[in-house]
Amino acid sequence: MAKVATGNDEDADASPRYAAPALEKGLDIIELLARAENGMNQTQIAQSLGRSVAEVYRVMMSLERRGYIARRAPGDAFVLTARLAGLAAEQPPTARLLAVAEPVMRRVANDAWQAIHLAILDGTEIFILAKVDSPAPIGLHVRLGSRHPIGSTASGRILVAFSAPQIAQWTIQRAFAAPNSGLARSRFERRVAAVRERGYELVADETLQGVTSLSFPLRDAGQGAVAALTIPFLAARQPRVPVQEAAWLLCEGAREISASLGGGFAAPSFPLTDPMSGPQDS
Repeated sequence: MAKVATGNDEDADASPRYAAPALEKGLDIIELLARAENGMNQTQIAQSLGRSVAEVYRVMMSLERRGYIARRAPGDAFVLTARLAGLAAEQPPTARLLAVAEPVMRRVANDAWQAIHLAILDGTEIFILAKVDSPAPIGLHVRLGSRHPIGSTASGRILVAFSAPQIAQWTIQRAFAAPNSGLARSRFERRVAAVRERGYELVADETLQGVTSLSFPLRDAGQGAVAALTIPFLAARQPRVPVQEAAWLLCEGAREISASLGGGFAAPSFPLTDPMSGPQDS
């Protein structure tokens, strides 16, 4: 008797009978270029994917014609365009989130005199879905559409901390699947637990010296984190807005956006502290 595929049949989903070689090549190219900061030429792409130049040529021409990749001078290296991010932004839930969040983000960035960005969880990475640059003459720039590992970002820990338990467990297992990642996973889980208890993330000098990452969840009616709202606070000798005031502005912005999405959370006690260390200077 023939086997009937069902929605729960994982073996059927993974069966090579359903493979689409050209689509697979296109997705491989897109995923490769997403990680290539300076782009790659056609030969480099073919070599990286273990394919011949002829195999990837037609697929690359189609992706270029449809606007998913583009050539960048000098050298005509191919880079990923913002088309995928644009398509994601057109999804109804995402469009609603951006419509609600962007005016608040602009206000918070202006009042806090800092850059601000909104990130969502995508597998074991965060995806920067929206951002507002700092109004200051010198500020920190986060690239729209960029991806970053959950393990080394304040936004990533917020998103895992306030995800449904099964999603958080799956994400952590995938992110720390390497045999020698047990210690890093243990540290990550301890910090996520502390973030969940405090309701926010605050960490100094994690990625860049002089930058304190402040992050709060954006919650919907189900009280899960649909996104993380983050300020990478760039320290100055004479700050126009102190870090604790910026943190309060960010918290109130996150609460306002969450309320518009049908969710919410109680404001934490100020001044905020690193969830696993001492108080932060105001």
